[in-house]
Amino acid sequence: MPIFNQSKLAIQYAEQAYQAQPNHATYLWERAWSQFMAGNFERTLTRIEEAEQFLGRTSFLFRAMLAQAQNQPKKAIINWLSYYQFIGKISENEALMLESRLEEIGYADVSNQLLDMLSEIVIDQEVELLLLAGKKEQAFNKVLATDNLQAQTYLIAMHVSPVFMVSFTQEELEVLRDHIWSTNKKAP
Repeated sequence: MPIFNQSKLAIQYAEQAYQAQPNHATYLWERAWSQFMAGNFERTLTRIEEAEQFLGRTSFLFRAMLAQAQNQPKKAIINWLSYYQFIGKISENEALMLESRLEEIGYADVSNQLLDMLSEIVIDQEVELLLLAGKKEQAFNKVLATDNLQAQTYLIAMHVSPVFMVSFTQEELEVLRDHIWSTNKKAP
């Protein structure tokens, strides 16, 4: 089932933009993102790999979201750890320590410990980590507590993403959608 009603159109536009400028990194990622939002996970992975090959680096963030959407929490947390190490939010030793404890304490506890270590992360990533930590109600309330345009901008795409689709009921998604869009209508 497509996430966006216009998912086929989004994929088409992303492919056309890429064909027009195949050496443009943004269009490489848009190809992957449009497939992800449409729920086409195998094609998403192919597009991620193409973008990574072009850029010469791994997209731990995108891989974490993909694993989470595919209900692969262990794989998701390993990619989250790699992502936060890559951007300098945690040290290599901290990432290795948490990853080594994964089998012992499980992905939810590792997610909780990672959240405790992080400061000032963007709202969509915090919500995804809360979901991975098994704190669905806290994640839901975190979204409802946001009321500024910058935070809401991150959530516009996420409230229809496969990660949210597998985590929240249809009723919860409608509440989140209504909150996110009502806040954005108030923006200047």
